Amino acid sequence: MGGAIEAQGVEARIASVNGRAVLSGNARPGANLVRGVVVVPGDVIDTRAGGRITIQLSDGSLVIVQPDSVVVFQDYRNANSLRELLKITVGRVRVRINHFGGRPNPYRVNSPTASIAVRGTEFSVAVSAGGDTEVVVYEGLVEVTSISHPLRRVLVGAGHGVIIRANEDVQFVVSGLSKQIGERTNGGGGHDQESFDEAKMKFILMMACGVLILSSMVLAEGSTQTFATSAGPVLITPLNHASTRIEAGGKVIYLDPAKPVNFAAAPKADLILITDIHGDHMDPESVAAVSKAGTEIISSGAVAKTVTTAKSLANGESTSWNDWTIAAIPAYNLTRGPEPGKLFHDQGRGNGYVLTYGGKRFYFSGDTEGVPEMRALKNIDVAFVCMNLPYTMTPEEAADAVKAFHPKIAIPYHYRGSDLRVFQKRLEGTGIEVRLLEWYPK
Repeated sequence: MGGAIEAQGVEARIASVNGRAVLSGNARPGANLVRGVVVVPGDVIDTRAGGRITIQLSDGSLVIVQPDSVVVFQDYRNANSLRELLKITVGRVRVRINHFGGRPNPYRVNSPTASIAVRGTEFSVAVSAGGDTEVVVYEGLVEVTSISHPLRRVLVGAGHGVIIRANEDVQFVVSGLSKQIGERTNGGGGHDQESFDEAKMKFILMMACGVLILSSMVLAEGSTQTFATSAGPVLITPLNHASTRIEAGGKVIYLDPAKPVNFAAAPKADLILITDIHGDHMDPESVAAVSKAGTEIISSGAVAKTVTTAKSLANGESTSWNDWTIAAIPAYNLTRGPEPGKLFHDQGRGNGYVLTYGGKRFYFSGDTEGVPEMRALKNIDVAFVCMNLPYTMTPEEAADAVKAFHPKIAIPYHYRGSDLRVFQKRLEGTGIEVRLLEWYPK
């Protein structure tokens, strides 16, 4: 189905398919999409049957087409200017444009009412049945231009969004502090630019009416991390505190889904992992909100007494799920507790997890101190390590434990109130890359 796309060697290939999606165009009848297919200009991807697909470009960029969407891939072989990546006619896509060779990597995404120009960023575009276009930016900066009035455009930064209305006179509705860069009139024939204050007021009113909500979860998604594996990319998104979303192979995994994250509009879980019985890890209401028919749950035995649909995985045990291997790592206190003779986390009650996918090993510590089982871990690529007093570890203790098993990348999480600079400083010169992500969006 199609050949390689040559734009400085760029090729777009289906990395994962979850559910049913149809590929058509290029004078061929529709066919069900499968992993590995190369997408060529003119291909139409239709997920209105409920599918969700991930497309990986060989320059490291990603396109995720959500269910109920129709997307046309355009000719992005032109390396001399902004490449026309795709046009979304209805539905929602999420795009992460990677820098290529350390340089900006220019692409353009189009909708019926807007053109979105990017050079290395992460954003989503949604198009309603009526043609309204919503752009939300998670990282970097995008320029959004009206299709009907090309001189009207707006710069949108991370954590902000814009709506371009169809069937109206170029109505931009902008969130936050996005900077309008305006319309130049031509001999008085142009339209007066709506003032930024007016645009901001309209956005506030729309939020009150529920038209567009930039929730805490959306803002946190600016820290999504993408890891290459032999089985395709793994996307890991911090949501809040311990709550984490993991996406790979067309499947969605949540670790410790819990309030205050609002899961009402979140992708539903194929798998949920729960580490401990405390409310910041085990929240039955959030588990129910993010579940669908067929969602599987894996937890410790203590959690399974409350979340009765969970499969119990004891410390030291492992299991397979789809293309993942899941190992339960002991998570417990050595010394800290509410009073002498008691611990906040008893040995054997809670799990950390080592998740293996496509040859990469991801460790999530759960609530623990630097126990021997953590220090004995081997060949960890990415470690998510807790730290917060009085319940788990200090940043110094967490760093010392990380030194013992030496992952390639260490990411603090579950760190409320901790000074991450101390953790980072302690690991300088060890060869361990430290990434500091935002787990507590305002």
